[in-house]
Amino acid sequence: MRCHAVFIDTVAIQRYVFSSNKLKENLGASYLVEDIFEEILKKSLNELGLNESILTAWMENTNNILIKNGSNFEVGFIGGGNALLFFKDLNIAHNFIKDWTARLLIETPGLQTAIALSNFDINNYSDSMNKISSELKKNKNIYHCQTITPRHGMTAECTHSGFSMETYNETEQAYVSSVVNAKILAAKDTEKKLNKDFGDLLSDEYCFTDQLDKLGQKKHEDSHIAVVHIDGNNMADRFREIKTLPSARELSKSVKKATIFAVRGMIEATIKEQKTLLNFLDIETFNIQDKKQILPFRPIIIGGDDIAFVSEGRLGIWLAEKFLQSFAKEQVSDNKPLSACAGIAITKTKYPFYRGYTLAEELCRNAKNKRKEADSPGSWLDFHISFGGISGSLNHIRNSQYKAEQGSLLMRPYSLDETKNRISLETIKTKARELGKIPNNKLKDMRNIMTLGEPQRKIFVNELSVRGYSLPKFDGKDYHASLFENAQTPYFDMIELMEFHHEIKEV
Repeated sequence: MRCHAVFIDTVAIQRYVFSSNKLKENLGASYLVEDIFEEILKKSLNELGLNESILTAWMENTNNILIKNGSNFEVGFIGGGNALLFFKDLNIAHNFIKDWTARLLIETPGLQTAIALSNFDINNYSDSMNKISSELKKNKNIYHCQTITPRHGMTAECTHSGFSMETYNETEQAYVSSVVNAKILAAKDTEKKLNKDFGDLLSDEYCFTDQLDKLGQKKHEDSHIAVVHIDGNNMADRFREIKTLPSARELSKSVKKATIFAVRGMIEATIKEQKTLLNFLDIETFNIQDKKQILPFRPIIIGGDDIAFVSEGRLGIWLAEKFLQSFAKEQVSDNKPLSACAGIAITKTKYPFYRGYTLAEELCRNAKNKRKEADSPGSWLDFHISFGGISGSLNHIRNSQYKAEQGSLLMRPYSLDETKNRISLETIKTKARELGKIPNNKLKDMRNIMTLGEPQRKIFVNELSVRGYSLPKFDGKDYHASLFENAQTPYFDMIELMEFHHEIKEV
């Protein structure tokens, strides 16, 4: 069965969503990224006289291929910023592309998409998908569409975005760019999406915030937020292995469901451990909004197999763990286990948000690379805690600030499961509880001692022994003797985790 396929990819989603330092605009941008395949898509279909109800038919019955039965239009699948659409008539396919992209210029200025149009044989799904994917990749490299109204010499600059200040926004009570205006207007609709997926858990007791300083930080004190980026492992390869359209639909649908359930796992864990978390954060209650308690994190992007969220800084690592653990428990249609990698950038609350997210992406990428090197099947995470500004790439930061005479101060990233020749995060947490029995002043001294030579380190270990303390021991390793072995030490990570993981601090 041959038809005309339109394959769409949303380009640079993260840059579009996180280009602002205001959480409300990030949330609005995320909503718009999803809306282009929902309400905006419906408007274009109605304009062309096509049945908008067909949009959800592919999810309701993945085996029913409508275009084989005379339909003029059908959704192949939608997910992860992509959409595969089928048209029986080539002219209608062309007209759809014109109408839909024109609407994007008005309703989502600044958001870039790439499109491929190709003949598609549904009965030979794998080869047709490879062909149109190659065409899409080529188009992405050739065409760089202008999606923002060009500025002219007499236009003031928007303080939010740096684009032309041209639209008056009632919320801000000021002129802003069309890009910022669209994001702010969309922000008010984000709650509808969250209530649809998580309303039963939130009920009348809990809610999310759109303000970074209301995530549970202690008032009038120096505070941190955690910006977290999580991405599924090997998902692109799994989709490339799909041989039929119904199988592709089932995988897309089940992966999205697994991601939603993993977020639900985060919410459930937060509510269940609320008293412990409040004690750890040293606050009496979470912030209140409309008589509801504000949860100490906020989802920003919930994609097919990826998620971005922001939280109170001291909860970021724990929440990422909860997501990864919940995600791994879910079953998807290809019956292969799920895993993901997380990057957690812990920065000052007032630090530029986009820079924090960029670092979180780098951390996630580093975790994926280490996972591949270790030939590990499970989930991994990497984290960085900044007590000041962030300058340069992750590699630059670690090479310039976390190197000692004896080697690296860091052993991260960590696997959530035991891996050959690697210490797991759970082991590090267990050993950190043991390390916590040593007085704080000695732990502060230890941070400095780790940057010195071997004689000074051995003197420090001997002094601890004289006072009746010993460093946690690791099977087959001699870290406890002089802090380092094979140019690595686990103790620096453990000391940092004590302040940023309540499961260590509470014991």
